[in-house]
This record gives sequence, C-alpha cells and structure tokens, in this order.
Amino acid sequence: MKILSGKFKGKSIPFDNNLPSKPTKNIAKEAIFNYLNSEGNWSDIIFLDLFAGTGNIGLEAISRGSKWVYFVDNSKKCQKFIQQILKDWNIENANFLLQDYQDFIKKNSVLFDVIFLDPPYQKVPLHILIPSFYEFLKPNGIMILEHLSSDSFHNFKGFQEKKVYGLSAFSIFKKI
Repeated sequence: MKILSGKFKGKSIPFDNNLPSKPTKNIAKEAIFNYLNSEGNWSDIIFLDLFAGTGNIGLEAISRGSKWVYFVDNSKKCQKFIQQILKDWNIENANFLLQDYQDFIKKNSVLFDVIFLDPPYQKVPLHILIPSFYEFLKPNGIMILEHLSSDSFHNFKGFQEKKVYGLSAFSIFKKI
C-alpha cells in the first residue's frame, strides 16, 4: 500500500497481516480520490474513515490536504497501528476513536464533508448504516460505501452512482 498523491506521495503504509482488515486496493483508491478531487478543495474537508483498518483511505486524505481526519475502528490493533503512523509521519490533523460504529452513531456530533465506510462485508447491517451516516454529512457532503458488487443501494436517499471493481463496489451518496 502506498500513498498515491499529495504531501506523502509514494510513502509506503506498512501492512500488518495481524490487523483485522482488508485494505482497499490502490486501483480502487485512485478511482475514489479522482472522483473526490472533482468535488472540491481538500483544505476545507473534514473526513471520516470508518472501519479504518490500516488507515489507508484516511492517510490518503491527509496526504491530499484534508483539514481533519477522524479514524474510527473498534480494533485496538488498528488503533495502535494507525496512531504509530500518525506519530512517525508527524501528522497532527487527525485522531483515532476506538469505537464500534453503533457507539459512534450514538456519540457523534460532528458533520463531515466526506465519509468513507468500509465495513466488514456481511457483518454490518448496511440498510441501517447508510441512513445513519448519511445524517452526519454536511450539505453537499459525499459518502462512499465499499461493499460487495452484488449489493445494490440505488433506492437509498442521496444515491448517485455505483462503481464496480471485481467483487467489490463503491456506492456514492451525496447530501443535497
């Protein structure tokens, strides 16, 4: 895993096989960020990387200049891993919240410009996740959900499009 663009371009994210995560592949990550680049100025973006795992997506957002990134995961291993990278790379515009998504929904009071959701496939009820997190978007905010390509969410509020990459897909929602 490498950072594709921005301040940390080319920097490797050391993958740890002991982490309970499945990092987003670079080709899909590049497509996501190309889409996001067309939507606005990175220096104003408050970004949520939920089910953060390795931090691959949130670190890319930081590299591209996000104002602030929240990493959220319920794994202490992921917390330790991401916090070490934040320290090693001298990143101060981010924090890690050790919470599961249900606790985050109950406690969160922040509105986000971009929300990236990469839940463990088949373990999280996406029909609950989508509307709950849609409410945390600022006006014109974007939510991207990584899911199985066989799933469809076109009937959900704010759905814009679905992009398929092999067995994975990304559904994009925009708050209007």
